[in-house]
Amino acid sequence: FLGGNNGANTENADWVGDLNPTTDLYTGFQSFRNETDYQVNVLAIPGATDTDLQQNLVQVAKVLNAVAILDIPDSVVPRQYADWRNAQGQFASRTKIDDWHGALFANWVDIVDPYTTDTRRVPPSVEVIRCMARTFNNDKPWYASAGEIRGFCDNATGIQFRTINFSSKTQAYDSNVNLIVSNNGRIQVYGDRTLQVADSKLMELHVAILVNYIVANIGVIARQLDRKSTRLNSSHANISYAVFCLKKK
Repeated sequence: FLGGNNGANTENADWVGDLNPTTDLYTGFQSFRNETDYQVNVLAIPGATDTDLQQNLVQVAKVLNAVAILDIPDSVVPRQYADWRNAQGQFASRTKIDDWHGALFANWVDIVDPYTTDTRRVPPSVEVIRCMARTFNNDKPWYASAGEIRGFCDNATGIQFRTINFSSKTQAYDSNVNLIVSNNGRIQVYGDRTLQVADSKLMELHVAILVNYIVANIGVIARQLDRKSTRLNSSHANISYAVFCLKKK
């Protein structure tokens, strides 16, 4: 990324980035850590399926109180989705991610390129982010971007695997893999799970987004209160005011 070498081949280390000792700023996608003026809700590198890249993206999302949307490569077939996610069988060299700041999606999507009008196959994260953006704008960030309405892939013309048998679909979902599927002729996001293994509400992606939203905004409120702390008489008043503002918002 340094110098804008357009067309140069990037390696994993370039994507992940590091702390620049000269500028004291992060590079690569870790540069989002430098940002203090905006709240980042979602991170993604569509099509990046390397295990180290995905692990690092989830870790940065954790720091930012965000979620990372991850892809399974198009070379993996539905009956292998669970093994790929669990780092089993021929995918044993991968690392299994156990963190609710990440969510994994499979089954690539065909769309029409608006610039060339050619049909292109894109990673599932592209459609997931599109659905999430629509949900964020029209509803609330913590509404599930899945199903026939909020998960409808309105620009999709096809999917890689139009039919996935029940066994493969169940194994994938039980392993926290969300799918893009065709249901009654509508291509949609099927699944709202994070990559957390332990059974809790944080296995649900929309709950994870809600928790991140609360934590991030409590931090904003706390900083505002810190500037006004001389007007308050006790720390108890600080806490009460923060909770009240959050509920009202």
